Amino acid sequence: MLRGLCRTGGPNAPCTVTWLPLLLSAVAGLAAPALPLLWALRATHTQHTSLTGKLRALLEKHQRTLAENVSAARARLAEADAAVRLADFLTERSAPETYQHYRGLLGTGHHDLVQLDERLREARAEWAGAQSQQPPPLERIVLYIDDLDRCPRHAWWRCWPPCT
Repeated sequence: MLRGLCRTGGPNAPCTVTWLPLLLSAVAGLAAPALPLLWALRATHTQHTSLTGKLRALLEKHQRTLAENVSAARARLAEADAAVRLADFLTERSAPETYQHYRGLLGTGHHDLVQLDERLREARAEWAGAQSQQPPPLERIVLYIDDLDRCPRHAWWRCWPPCT
């Protein structure tokens, strides 16, 4: 098949391809004018990539500076504006855990009784809404405070409000 493209010295001589040097010289002839253009494109690409990186770094630095300025302005506004300071204080103080460690036995008892009252009201409303034939849920709580009769009157009055 390659007989027409080969130069042979005889029937048993190896085939020498005569078209390969011709092809390589044609490719080199066509590529030679394109090489300076490719080198220029590569240099321009490298230059623009470097410029893009520098601009990105500059913009990120500017963005950080602006964020710091906004944060500082908000802090100054919070100091200057009484309403903002009041809102911040109330938000901080209204968190449930703010006074939790100060709650004593009476405060804990009061909190539990308030929750018990809410749950009893819910159970009563659900029972009434269902029109059940079953007996109603608990209607009242009897609270027994041991040794209250031995307390002086001012101590008894301090103990009573959490129970109501």
